[in-house]
Amino acid sequence: MTTRREFLTAGAALALLPPSAYTQRRLWRIGYLSGGSAESNAGWLDAFRKGMVDLGWSEAREYVIDARYADGNAAAMARLAAELVATQPDVILTVVDTPDLGRLTRTIPIVFTLAADPVGNGYAKSLQRPGANATGLSSLTADLSPDLARRRVVPADG
Repeated sequence: MTTRREFLTAGAALALLPPSAYTQRRLWRIGYLSGGSAESNAGWLDAFRKGMVDLGWSEAREYVIDARYADGNAAAMARLAAELVATQPDVILTVVDTPDLGRLTRTIPIVFTLAADPVGNGYAKSLQRPGANATGLSSLTADLSPDLARRRVVPADG
């Protein structure tokens, strides 16, 4: 059985593809960015792959995943984000707050799966309507943390 998170992640990735994507036969490139290691992300990627299989997509036949891992090095995230954007994937999937992505691209769709503060980090206009090229799931970390709540930006439309 597919979990809600698996379904949302795979569905969001597919939903961000242009309508012509469903009629063309090409290999779609999914960029994956994480602050952790390949080992710590294996479960996330397994869930994503399962969701894609449930939707009828086959890795290596319809899509490939180009992953970048910071291995716990926060300073490496900006460099890895720039490297990933430079490869021009069809969509970027990230499991960590990555403000650099919002500054690096306004055209590549970004799906965040567990962002703590997408509005405060500048890659979503609001939680209700992320806008631009970003969408995804957010945790309540910013609302529960006094430090993050103090610097939170309240959007004009929210």
